[in-house]
Amino acid sequence: MKASVLARILEERGFNAYYVGGAVRDRLLCVSPNDVDLATNATPDQVEEVFRYNYKVKTVGKAFGVVLVDGVEIATFRTDAYGGLNHKDCEVTYADTIEEDLSRRDFTVNAMAMDLHGNLIDPFGGQSDLELKAIRFVGNANDRITEDPNRMLRACRFVAQIDGKLCQTAIRGIRNKVGYMQYVAPERVRIEVLKAMKTVNPSKFFDALRETDLLRVVFPSLDACYKHTGGNYHPETVYDHAMYTGDSISARCPLTRLAGYLHDVGKPVTYNPETGQFLEHEKVGADLVKTELLNLRFTFKEIRVVTGLVEMHMRTATVLSDKGVRRLLRKLTAKGVSYRDYLRLFLADRNSNTGLSKMSIDAVRQMVNTVEDQMSVEMGVVKVTDLKVNGNDVMTLTGYKAGPKVGQVLNDLLEMVLANPEFNTRDYLMNVVQDSLYENVKST
Repeated sequence: MKASVLARILEERGFNAYYVGGAVRDRLLCVSPNDVDLATNATPDQVEEVFRYNYKVKTVGKAFGVVLVDGVEIATFRTDAYGGLNHKDCEVTYADTIEEDLSRRDFTVNAMAMDLHGNLIDPFGGQSDLELKAIRFVGNANDRITEDPNRMLRACRFVAQIDGKLCQTAIRGIRNKVGYMQYVAPERVRIEVLKAMKTVNPSKFFDALRETDLLRVVFPSLDACYKHTGGNYHPETVYDHAMYTGDSISARCPLTRLAGYLHDVGKPVTYNPETGQFLEHEKVGADLVKTELLNLRFTFKEIRVVTGLVEMHMRTATVLSDKGVRRLLRKLTAKGVSYRDYLRLFLADRNSNTGLSKMSIDAVRQMVNTVEDQMSVEMGVVKVTDLKVNGNDVMTLTGYKAGPKVGQVLNDLLEMVLANPEFNTRDYLMNVVQDSLYENVKST
């Protein structure tokens, strides 16, 4: 391991070196760490001097005492004195001991160190909290949150990461400081949300947000689903159904998973207590999700995928004719949604209805095969640009100027091709338009 080699070199040069943070936590959990960071009493200048001749050295935050050596982060022991609510507004003072360095960290499970011989340095009871699967702030929760309010979101995300819970002092501390979310950059919230989607059960993240009153700040539309009736077709509440759905989607598909948690947020707004229905909740939900993701600075591509899935989740892939499947594929493409992601959400949504039996493996296979067969039959035609004619062809043959009329011709030609994929040849489509057969297209 490269980090152990670097740590040993530092020790040979007379410095102290420790594995810190996530690497220690993951080792105690018997999980392979993504990154291994080191802490040392060597100053950044001394770290550079030790490694500059034989390793690639990059100073990434000298003011914060951080140097990258062959991609391994080596940080000088330090204490952080925060001057305000912005995590960047802090003064860094180098510390003499690893214990002082650990005292500035966020949670006890992240405030542990280990030397090269496997000896654990755990001044705040992180190992015990890890065994209890409890997230607890180091020292006073109010102080840690004031230093960096984003730690409130991180606490909720770590609950999902270790499949644990927030301790009572953490819950009280976060509830006291919910208003401090105004000081957290939306981009940082987005990062925490996406990281949470890669945990085993992100519902733990949302549950922790709700328990601490953060959910109404981050995703108010989802917060409104809590304890809301599922209506005529769902015995479970809207919120519980959303949690079951999202947890049923693979962590390899974080945006699809996020759509799973948010797919029914339009239900509280559209609920009709007289009928028990939620008419057009998918469209209302897509608008709500779009607004909230824009506020959190998700990229336009990410927003298109999530909102497209939310808007399309009521479309069914079962009991459809071949033509119906091809129409569905066209609509999915228009919304920027892949059919595989649509099927993932469809199946998770369907199987998370506690009032229905789960679809059998054979039924799932049949549905997937039907969709893929039609993708093959349609020769890749799911949108206007897949046609063998284009707008210029239509304008030349009809005399129309660029505008809605040309688009209508192309859309109707597409409808014809979706029903009869073999018609997608340039000669046939040109003849349809040129021979004044266009009026018959809709009835074909």
